[in-house]
Amino acid sequence: MPNTSAERRDGEDYDAKPAVAVKVRMNGAVVWRYALDIRLDVDDDGISDMWERERINDWHMFGEFETESIHFFAACEDKENEDPDQPQPNIGMPPHKTEGDSLTVLQEYRGFILDGGAGHTGGHKRLSASKKELLVEVDIMAGVTNMPSEAGIRGIMDALSSGFGHLTDRAGINLYYVIDETAATHEVFPRLDADDWANEHRRKTDGSTNMLSEFIYLAFVDSLSDAPDWIGGAGGCGSMVFVDRLYPLWNSIAPPKNSFSAWSAYQGQRTLTSLRSKDLHQEVVVPAGNLGFAFDAVFRRVLF
Repeated sequence: MPNTSAERRDGEDYDAKPAVAVKVRMNGAVVWRYALDIRLDVDDDGISDMWERERINDWHMFGEFETESIHFFAACEDKENEDPDQPQPNIGMPPHKTEGDSLTVLQEYRGFILDGGAGHTGGHKRLSASKKELLVEVDIMAGVTNMPSEAGIRGIMDALSSGFGHLTDRAGINLYYVIDETAATHEVFPRLDADDWANEHRRKTDGSTNMLSEFIYLAFVDSLSDAPDWIGGAGGCGSMVFVDRLYPLWNSIAPPKNSFSAWSAYQGQRTLTSLRSKDLHQEVVVPAGNLGFAFDAVFRRVLF
């Protein structure tokens, strides 16, 4: 009879391995058992051979044509091209700092349970071994005047994702996100305490760890008590958009003007691409030194 063993790890990482349990009986007694995996995996690397062959076809977008093989990708590899808009480069978008996105091929095959981004509408999503990805955990502070609704934050994140994704017009990075805490503790803190607040919520829900380290952090919060004019900031624990300051600034602009959602997405992009984080994932995928200014121009074109 069919049997499925599945594993879901903290941080929305997911794997399933369907199998058929075969039993041979003689005179009513089981004399032989065998588990037949449904997923064909000849090289026994934990990755479906069909999926590996399909990803080689994706690799052709770089103008590099590889022979279809189950050995082109290894489970532990991380080798997305450092210049993701080849072979038709966007002149205004320089190559990334390194190849890879800090996610191994096995992690990308297993996939994650995500809320949206890059055209994904929610649920389990296998990632790509050919195109770079950026995974973002989003928290929303409670009690903030003019804070968008959860649906509004999703719209902002979808707009932000669109600015990253296109191979030639944008950065060639698929950005996906998870909305984690929708009512994080309200606090107006000084700059030196921003990381302390983030540490209370980053990769956690109600104090319990629930997120893998592959997710970088973006929070929509109130404002800074000692820098009330700041509309965004980034530090060792992630990025923040200061909604209490951003909204009145946007509202002060005479019509016609772009939507607050577009403004918020633009500011979210600026904080993410200026992030000086200890996260390997952040440093590899969005190095501020050579992408920040290019992103700025790209997002103005995309959102405005």
